[in-house]
Amino acid sequence: MTRPFRRLTSLLAGLTLAVGLLAMPVPALADKIHLRDGTVLDGTVVREEGDFYVIEIVKDGKKVTEFIAKDDVRKIDREAPKKEEPKKDAPKPEAVKPEAVKPDAPKPEAAKSDEKKEPAKPDAAAPAKDAKDPKAARQLTGKANRVAFLNFGGPRSWQGEIDSMVGRAIVSASWRKVIPMLEKDNVDTVVVRINSGGGYTAEMMPFNQIFQFEYKPRFRTVLWVESAISCAAMSPWPIEEIYMTPGGNIGGCTEWYGNLQLSDPVSQETRLAEMEQASAWAKRSPFIMRSMQIREPLSCTVNEDGSVDWFQDLSGKIVVNPFGEVLTLSPNLAVQTKFAKGIAATTEELMELMGISEYVVAGQEATKYIDNNMRDCHNTFTRIQELDSRYARAVQAAASIQDRNLRMGEIGVARGALRDMQRWMSVNPNFVWILNRPPQWFRQQEDILRELSR
Repeated sequence: MTRPFRRLTSLLAGLTLAVGLLAMPVPALADKIHLRDGTVLDGTVVREEGDFYVIEIVKDGKKVTEFIAKDDVRKIDREAPKKEEPKKDAPKPEAVKPEAVKPDAPKPEAAKSDEKKEPAKPDAAAPAKDAKDPKAARQLTGKANRVAFLNFGGPRSWQGEIDSMVGRAIVSASWRKVIPMLEKDNVDTVVVRINSGGGYTAEMMPFNQIFQFEYKPRFRTVLWVESAISCAAMSPWPIEEIYMTPGGNIGGCTEWYGNLQLSDPVSQETRLAEMEQASAWAKRSPFIMRSMQIREPLSCTVNEDGSVDWFQDLSGKIVVNPFGEVLTLSPNLAVQTKFAKGIAATTEELMELMGISEYVVAGQEATKYIDNNMRDCHNTFTRIQELDSRYARAVQAAASIQDRNLRMGEIGVARGALRDMQRWMSVNPNFVWILNRPPQWFRQQEDILRELSR
């Protein structure tokens, strides 16, 4: 399984420096990075970090930093630094006459041999090759990776505080809104920590596109799975770097509607086609998601070079999904089949698996916004349902009261509930279709209340 580019924009230190840099010619960069898809990048390999090369390239006259998965790289041609040639007009050094050197003067070679040589200091950025401790052997980069953790659904530690449904509590618009917050805080890596039992497929493609076209080009984006079922597995599917938690699961993507009835054939074929595209974005076999969506068998063979061949039958060495079942991957099976990179119970374990030796937690403003938005959506949905019930009761009571003065009291209650309901609908645009309360519905209710007021 390969991984696409991870890009991080380098910011200029100040306006004066920016103007100076724009006026300077862009220096030629030394290395040529040959990718497996045939692309050749001219840049400089700054360092290695886990499964990634960190390179600098010039784009639009500016140096920018990119993360490139090692699996995407076929070879790197490193150009040796060129020796400076003497200028043609430079005067030649005068020859030193033998009599100018005193007989008793020490020879330069002897003088050098008498000097005390200081032991070479170890390079802080180089990995300890012979270290027995795996943590000590991890590469030090000299730069702390700025990692943001964004919750896709309330994590287990929230103990069911919200329902964590995609579309109802988890909204794609909020994930787009926090991108400037992440960029402002110079975030390098975004960890999407997911714990959701599914939701509405209307939000699936918006999330697919946000992760593919907005997050992945800006940040190293990874998925850390507590539980990702149905639409919650499909929404972040373009993210190719996946890690599991102990006891985690991902899959079960059969689409249902109404009273747990399977979706119609046209809708099902649409979902299959959409997820085939998402699998291509993730450079992942489409057979995996297909077996999560419909009852298709699945097997694979892990080759000696680490590549994986997937089969939509049971001919592979590892049976992933038998006939007649919908696939849900466990942590061990996900790692065994190379679907996931590893299993991590803690942040520290996750960072070690990702090859990040030094990190700081960043993007707290974005993290807080996402968490608060989920809570607000959950609480608002409950509030709107209460107002909807209050409105229906008031209208029913008003319709049964003959005395106009008494009837107007119930109509006032109904109007207040309707007004509050309409105001709360703005918290999440998805509530319009989830609750079937479009603007014309509110206009119709106003007409009913006017009739009752006569």
